[in-house]
Amino acid sequence: MNFGSIGDLATLQSRQRQNVGIKQDISRLTQELSTGLKADRLQATKGNLAILAGLENDLARLSGFETAAIEASGFAQAQQDALDRFQDIGRNLSETLVLTKGSGFAEATTRIADEAALALTAGVSALNSQFAGRSLFSGAATDATALPSIDDLLAGVRTAVGGHTTAADVIAAVDLWLADPAGFDAAVYGGSDTRLAPMEISATQKVSFDQTATDPALKNILGQMALGALLQDPAMTLSEAEKITLRDTLTGGLLQSNDTLTNDRARLGFIQSTIETVQVEQISQRIALDITRSDIVSADPYQTATDLEAAQFQLESLYAVTAKMSRLSLVNFI
Repeated sequence: MNFGSIGDLATLQSRQRQNVGIKQDISRLTQELSTGLKADRLQATKGNLAILAGLENDLARLSGFETAAIEASGFAQAQQDALDRFQDIGRNLSETLVLTKGSGFAEATTRIADEAALALTAGVSALNSQFAGRSLFSGAATDATALPSIDDLLAGVRTAVGGHTTAADVIAAVDLWLADPAGFDAAVYGGSDTRLAPMEISATQKVSFDQTATDPALKNILGQMALGALLQDPAMTLSEAEKITLRDTLTGGLLQSNDTLTNDRARLGFIQSTIETVQVEQISQRIALDITRSDIVSADPYQTATDLEAAQFQLESLYAVTAKMSRLSLVNFI
């Protein structure tokens, strides 16, 4: 026969509350031990959640800049690679022109025309390169092909040289057509006149990729390649001597244009260096923010494990006391 009283009922309710509280502690401590983060953010920030919110906002903003910097770095490298291929193609053609100086006229013009046609096709392909589905040299029209048709380029050069009988006049006519907004830019270029918008890679830094297929160095090399490809074309009404002069002029023109392109690539290299510097700074900023955030929300694994073990012991002790009290009877008492 068991006896109870109002005092026993109050004790029972007290133990039930203790039971619930300890279980909640165990659940919280188990979560903190598994995640490594404090479950109660309000307590972790001592009631000032604005501190943590500010850190989270800074990390999210930094993440956006990091993504932009990665994209800018990839775009810049893709441009650099494309220009490297294009420059190599022009350089190889200039070497071919030099090597033909010891050949007979017919053999030389045939080789120049064939090599220049191949160089023009490869050069246009390089300038039509893309990065992540975006055209590299089409300005703001990243969905457009920079140079849609080689035939349009050859047709424009063919029309420009028509009727001229000296190498100097041919070069001048093509230069004029390349510089005329109604010439190359309107008839051949498939991109936008609007340059690509600057990329914001940090709170204080932007980088601009404003090079398009209409840049002078690129157009000049393309024009010289086209002239070489048309050396045997009926539209090229030059004497044998003038064609030799044209070949020599193209050799020097390609070398000069390649030097200009080298300067353009150096400016692109400076942009790449700027991006790399910003990315290093971003790594430092992220480490600092992560450390500050960790100091606030991270749970000490040793202390958490110790508290969890203590809470489990408390619960076991409470169960033991409760079980012992439930077995009390008048017979046991006597």
